[in-house]
Amino acid sequence: MSPETIREVPSALTPAADLASAAMRLRCCIGDGLNDFEFSEFIKSRLAPSADGFSILSFSEGCFTLSVPRQDTRQWYGEKCAIARPKEDQARAIADRHQLTLCEPPDKLVYGSPGPNAHRHLEFANRWNTVAVAHPLYLKLRVCSGGEHHDAPVDSEAAIAQCARLLGDLTVLYR
Repeated sequence: MSPETIREVPSALTPAADLASAAMRLRCCIGDGLNDFEFSEFIKSRLAPSADGFSILSFSEGCFTLSVPRQDTRQWYGEKCAIARPKEDQARAIADRHQLTLCEPPDKLVYGSPGPNAHRHLEFANRWNTVAVAHPLYLKLRVCSGGEHHDAPVDSEAAIAQCARLLGDLTVLYR
């Protein structure tokens, strides 16, 4: 998939992006009255899964972890358990669009090295933090202090819009 294909899709309009925006607005509205565990339970009781198959599993340390639509891992992995070329191309286009660095670390390290047949996942980072982790079984999105609006308050419309755009683009990996 070319970067142009990603740009053609109005990502902020995806159901998953709307789910993330609603979750962020709830977090801002609630304030500090609930800890991360309590907020995770609260949000799961308030927000239904998105029409495109994503749902919020938890909120912890500034990140939402989402369940993803069921994936065929043959679409995700190529030779030697590395990320398949089409997924990698999609991920590079997303990283370029959002001015993020793309890494493909192993899912598990054994004594500092990848274990035998260690699968990999996709990490998107800016110079401050990892802002998203795409794995065939889950998606993790940093909503506090991340992305192109690093200095924007997390409850600002700029931060909410930036996270919605990124999540909207990341959903392409799960189609």
